[in-house]
Amino acid sequence: MIKEGDFVEIEYEGIVKETGEVFERSGKPVIIPVGKGYLPSFLDKKLINLEEGKEYVFEFEPKEAFGERDPNLIKIIPVKEFLKRGINPVPGLIVNVNGILGTVLSVTSGRVIVDFNHPLAGKHIIYKIKVKRKVTDLKEKIAGLLEYIFNIDMKDKVEIKDKTLILKIKDIVRNVEPLERLLKEVIPEIKDFKIELQ
Repeated sequence: MIKEGDFVEIEYEGIVKETGEVFERSGKPVIIPVGKGYLPSFLDKKLINLEEGKEYVFEFEPKEAFGERDPNLIKIIPVKEFLKRGINPVPGLIVNVNGILGTVLSVTSGRVIVDFNHPLAGKHIIYKIKVKRKVTDLKEKIAGLLEYIFNIDMKDKVEIKDKTLILKIKDIVRNVEPLERLLKEVIPEIKDFKIELQ
């Protein structure tokens, strides 16, 4: 049985029930910690108490998944606001307005209509998950998590010597502190480790 905080190797696929469109796919097995926010929270919770080596299908109503569509989140913004930032708004463009992502729906006579609803709001969601195994090896947990975060192959890039964790990712990460905080928060076994970047 999988518990919160366990690391698991999974494969998953997210599907819009209404259209059959696959909006997310792991592509290959990924290693993540359960209940730590590496998957949408509604899905993350479902991993608890699952069994290794089994496949599951979960269906979510819109309100359980990405929420219902809210007409109040569709805004009209003058086109000049985009142009003075060097953005040419066209339908389908994802824009960041005051830190909130939205999708341009239309551009007409100096006005841009932007939808700030989540793109999957109002949709029924199906997730297919294959729980391959629980991961207990420390090195594999670290490599798996970093591979998931940075989307790079971590093979031969994690080394453990005594109480020092050596990560060969200096070309990707410049500052070790935020990474160190993250790793120690998610992987309690390394709280006394020193972390070095190479």
